[in-house]
Parts: sequence; C-alpha cells; structure tokens
Amino acid sequence: VGATCVLTGTYTVTAADVAAGEIRNTAVATSPVCPVGSVDPACTTTVVTPVTELSQSLVKALTNNADGDASGTVSLGDVLTYTVTVTNTSTSGSLTNVVVSDPMITPSTITCPTVAVGATCVLTGTYTVTAADVTAGSISNTAVATSPVCPVGSTDPECTTTVVTPVTELSQ
Repeated sequence: VGATCVLTGTYTVTAADVAAGEIRNTAVATSPVCPVGSVDPACTTTVVTPVTELSQSLVKALTNNADGDASGTVSLGDVLTYTVTVTNTSTSGSLTNVVVSDPMITPSTITCPTVAVGATCVLTGTYTVTAADVTAGSISNTAVATSPVCPVGSTDPECTTTVVTPVTELSQ
C-alpha cells in the first residue's frame, strides 16, 4: 500500500522523429486495477516531446596577412591565416563528430566530438602565397564541414564555403 513502481529508460531520437517534429511516448500500466488493453487515463499516459532539426552555420575568413614584404597587399610569399568556424545554430541538441577541413591550410582539419547549442568548432591555419597564385591573380580556398547536418559531399552553404583572396603581383 502506497508503494511506487518506477520505470526509467533511454531512447535515441531517429530521423523519423525529426521528420515528425515530435516523439510520442506512451506508457501503459497493467495491474488488477488496470487490465491489459485498458484505455482508462489512470492506466495509460502519453508524453509528447518536440524535436527540432539540428542546424549549423559555416563561415570562413582571411583573418591575418603576415605581409612579409610589407606591401600592404597579398603577394608572393605572404603567410595568410584563415579561420573556419562552424556554429551550432540549433535551438536544441548538440552536433556530434563535427569535422572542419580545408586542404590548403596547415593544419588542414579539426574534429570536434561535440558542439553544444551556440558553441563553435574552429579551424585556424596558414597558407603561403605561391607564384601560381600570383599568376592566377587570386586564391580560391574552399572549406568543408561534415556533421549530422552535413553529410560527406554536401554542397549546401552550411556545409561548404569558398573565400577568394585577390593576389597582387608586385613590380620589381
């Protein structure tokens, strides 16, 4: 008399739950008061939990030019610093296994095991301007992020971004 029976468990949110926008979890108790199949509110209850899609933003910027020749422009031999930032813009839910990569810079990748809501995963690396960049007149530098939002190969703007940096040929 007066005792309580508690069931505690875990559930992994599925793609179908995200598509539905909610999880409907129904618990049913059976006892001498609640026979199998009873629809009495004292014997069954449903909890509806909203599920929101995960989202992120991806921003890449040229954040520094070591400007080895002090020309005030991007030119041959300058060491450029690029910063690539993934921000978890979801209203709820962490991003997991976020990988930010940019094959032109060193280091070229970072993996963030978990990125909480509002938090960031940041890759910062350097690139040295080459003669080929001077000939081309610019550097086209693309960064990619993979995460639960961005599968490998996605071309969505929240998954890939390119920064074009003009390069100046200095006269001798």
